[in-house]
Amino acid sequence: MTNPTEARLLQPGGLASELRRLRDEADLTGAALAERLGEGWTQPRISKLENGRQLPSSDDIRAIGTALNLDQAVVERLLDLREQVSVITRSWRRGRNAGQAAIQRSYDERVRAAHRIRNHENNVIPGLLQTADYARHQAIQGLTTAGFDPAELDVTVAARIERQQVLDDASKQFEFSIDEAALRMAYCPADVMLGQLGRLLEATRGPSHIWFGIVPFGVNIPFVPQIRFMQIDDEVSVEHFAGDVTLTGDEARTFSDAMDRIKDEAVTGEAARKLIVDAMRWLSSL
Repeated sequence: MTNPTEARLLQPGGLASELRRLRDEADLTGAALAERLGEGWTQPRISKLENGRQLPSSDDIRAIGTALNLDQAVVERLLDLREQVSVITRSWRRGRNAGQAAIQRSYDERVRAAHRIRNHENNVIPGLLQTADYARHQAIQGLTTAGFDPAELDVTVAARIERQQVLDDASKQFEFSIDEAALRMAYCPADVMLGQLGRLLEATRGPSHIWFGIVPFGVNIPFVPQIRFMQIDDEVSVEHFAGDVTLTGDEARTFSDAMDRIKDEAVTGEAARKLIVDAMRWLSSL
């Protein structure tokens, strides 16, 4: 069943329909357009954009405009259409046939194509900073909650860990923040959590293109970070038990502003390392 947002994308004159029409007018197949766009672009990705299953970023639209030699006025009209589509909701149960691994690959495509990735988590470790063992326990919960095939566990974890290779790309900017609670919420055995905390110690010494901070217990913050979210360029994904919501426009900017405020209250470097070491000592004493 097509959700209301997808319907808006696909309606005559909608963004997805316009992207498909303009490609057809250029006498290009989806594969040919992907080849012209270059690295990070594939025929399936073009198909998702043209079928309303994925909302293109503003940079995506500009890149497609260049590849199709579109007039600037046409590109601006496409950007306006994009702005009108503020929310895309994906149901993990509805997409169960594609599988959890396919969802991980979809995230991978978006992250690899992005220039800036920002991620705040209230009580878990960000996926791009997870160890394989910790990721496995997180994946088990996700597979169970959404009703995916347990046989997908290994490939799901492998896809999540493979995505971490993007952290080596110094042309991208990464910003990760967590609440201190994430250091002490043991959703896995103690030895797995200790290994994960050790991985976070490395993150506090990361290269300049990777920022990592922790909002400590007891800090007098001017607002409450209510929910976990990931910002990929100018889109924000908010996860819930049954799927996720992708926000753009003013809604996405609200989360971007929230991330700025979270960063103001977070500690980094040596102060963050102390919080991690304290959590490791506490965990070891249990």
